[in-house]
Amino acid sequence: MCGGGEMDKKVVFFDFANLNYGGGCEKNFMKFGNWLFKKGYDVSFVTGSHKLNKWLSEVINSDEYKKNISDQDLRKVFGVKDYLKFSLVDLFFPTKNRRQIKRTLKEADVIVSKNEVFDIIPLKFLFFTSPKKIVFGFHTPLYYPVTRDFKSKFHNWLYNSFIYHWMIFNSRNRLLVLTYDDKKLLSRANPKNITVIPNPLDTKKFYQKEYKMRDKFKVYFIGRMTEQKGVDILYESIILLSKEKEFENMEFYFIGSGNQEHYFIELSNSFENCHFLGFKTDVVKYYHDADILIAPSRWETYCYSVAEAASCGVPVIASNIPGPNQLIINNKTGLLIKPNEVNELKQAIFNLYSLWKNNYKDFVLNGISARKYIVDNFEEDLINKRVEKFIIQNE
Repeated sequence: MCGGGEMDKKVVFFDFANLNYGGGCEKNFMKFGNWLFKKGYDVSFVTGSHKLNKWLSEVINSDEYKKNISDQDLRKVFGVKDYLKFSLVDLFFPTKNRRQIKRTLKEADVIVSKNEVFDIIPLKFLFFTSPKKIVFGFHTPLYYPVTRDFKSKFHNWLYNSFIYHWMIFNSRNRLLVLTYDDKKLLSRANPKNITVIPNPLDTKKFYQKEYKMRDKFKVYFIGRMTEQKGVDILYESIILLSKEKEFENMEFYFIGSGNQEHYFIELSNSFENCHFLGFKTDVVKYYHDADILIAPSRWETYCYSVAEAASCGVPVIASNIPGPNQLIINNKTGLLIKPNEVNELKQAIFNLYSLWKNNYKDFVLNGISARKYIVDNFEEDLINKRVEKFIIQNE
């Protein structure tokens, strides 16, 4: 899509994951692309097809990349009109679509992509894209603080290996990372051309909620229901809470989908005050209904649900890991807890419940402070201008 105007520079967003997947990076790409388009840039998206992502999910035994966002919502909600999709065949054979993609990448002034192996290999070794055009970054965790299975352990090995650093580093590549933890990891191999800029948030869309004391304390989880998000940790914490008399004064709501959604379905079948709502596109009204949000992730780079809830004035309990710990001021806008700690999460929920119950005025101040912190540090125009300056002007 092209917005015209005097800038007239071509920016291509490249993501192996299909845009319909609707992960945090995909949403950020689409929103930032639409922001650039409105400023006059020529913006294109090149992405893997849904069929390719489905095949990949089967190969790596994961269902994370299923289609969550419709084509209609891509156009209506995120402003994406047309985009190029490549298949497995397009990656290796001289199809008409492959030629069009190579032409689009060649004509680009800058290509913005995740710093993932699945993005690096097609860009640099299959489509033969010039390194000087590529900015890697935005949303890939480079290190998982807590690992449980082979895939997460392999991830840590790969992203800290010579192989990965050899693929990503080039004197003409630029890296945009979300946290100083990621910059520190990457700087071990090559300290040049790395900048830290967090993801932006539309604080007008995620606006301040109205506070009203109610009979029930409403606790929400909103996000992908996977190992990464600590779904099992929240499940076990709620089981422990169910043994306390205060549990009957709480309501739990679970929004999202994923290969561990069965934990929340089981809770909703077992307790009248637990509700599995499935995947939702528009979540603002649920943030406004929430008293607190829970985000017990094992690893993140940003965590949109934390930022969105805080922007709405909702105190958040989240793991003290890179990403969430830059979005929350502990004991002021929410609570940071050790990842993978069931009892600590249970106690944190109980502590905020007690504050809500016994000192509602101070509880509300936590939410107001959360909103102010997000607006002051992560507001969309503020961050987008910094990213625009880095990727376009290389400053």
